[in-house]
Amino acid sequence: MLIVSFSTAAPVDHNATAETKLFFNQLMNITHNTGKILFGHQQDTMMGAYGYNYPYWKLGSPHDGGIQGWLFQPGQVDSNSEDELSDIKSITDDRKRSAYLIKKASDRGLLITIAWHLSNPVSDGSPWVNNDKSGKDIRHSIRRILANGGVHSKFKRILDGVVDFIKSLIDSHGSTIPVIFRPYHEMNGGWFWWGTSSKTENTPDDFKQLFQFTVHYLRDIRQVHNILFAYSPDKPFNTADEYLTFYP
Repeated sequence: MLIVSFSTAAPVDHNATAETKLFFNQLMNITHNTGKILFGHQQDTMMGAYGYNYPYWKLGSPHDGGIQGWLFQPGQVDSNSEDELSDIKSITDDRKRSAYLIKKASDRGLLITIAWHLSNPVSDGSPWVNNDKSGKDIRHSIRRILANGGVHSKFKRILDGVVDFIKSLIDSHGSTIPVIFRPYHEMNGGWFWWGTSSKTENTPDDFKQLFQFTVHYLRDIRQVHNILFAYSPDKPFNTADEYLTFYP
């Protein structure tokens, strides 16, 4: 998502669907209105909300099997009665569960964001560097999955899976659901394989190429037009230049 100023901001996809352009304009209207704010948190309906405060219940409680974030009616948790997400408990496939929740949220008029904790295509290990137990060399992973890298074809197949998922998001009126896609977040930290650390040896230019290729492949090659792309560095940064160090 390109944010420059309220008067000139526009999606990076000039062929975005009408719903996606409307979605973007609504976001811009909110940024221009100091009396409004959007609040949300990733994966709460998938994994649960920490804090143990009603209406969000304890992660992994017997009542809901860890699927949380929807408002329960008084007494439902204690009585183990039916709730809004009861029909999702039998869905064990993560992608199908995610698609179900996205469609349900869209029908409520909610905004959809999709974070992506992508396993390392080079090692098939964890997205988190310190949890990668593959024993493989993960240095310069970004360069190795881009063009001329040995894992490029595999990476494109992974992106094809993203395409299939996002294109499958159709609302109850038959329209594609616009989403904010947030890939490769917190890239200025060292904990993900796409980040910068002595263990990854990626550079800001590497990251820019990765982000640009991802946008190009989804938007131009595979013709996905219901995405707003989010650039999402981690804190801290004290200047605009620091914030934009990795901006693609």
